[in-house]
Amino acid sequence: IRYFDDFVKPTKVYRAADEVEREALARLSEALGALPQGADSEAIQNAALNVARKIERYQDHSKQSPEGGPGVSVAFFQ
Repeated sequence: IRYFDDFVKPTKVYRAADEVEREALARLSEALGALPQGADSEAIQNAALNVARKIERYQDHSKQSPEGGPGVSVAFFQ
C-alpha cells in the first residue's frame, strides 16, 4: 500500500470509460446482480465471461469458449 501511495498514485492518470466499456460495465453489473445470493466463484466467473463473449472488442478468436464460440481476450480484465 505504501508503494502505491508513494510511487503509483502521484502519477496515476484515470480516463473516462468509452461507450463500449460503459456498456460492458452496465451488462456486468446486471449479470452479477442477477446471480443468486451466495453464488460461488465459478458462477461469478462464468457471468463475467459470458458478458465479455458477447462484445466484439473482448472476443479472442484464437481461444474457444466451452460453447464453441470465441474466447475472452485479456483486454476485458484490464
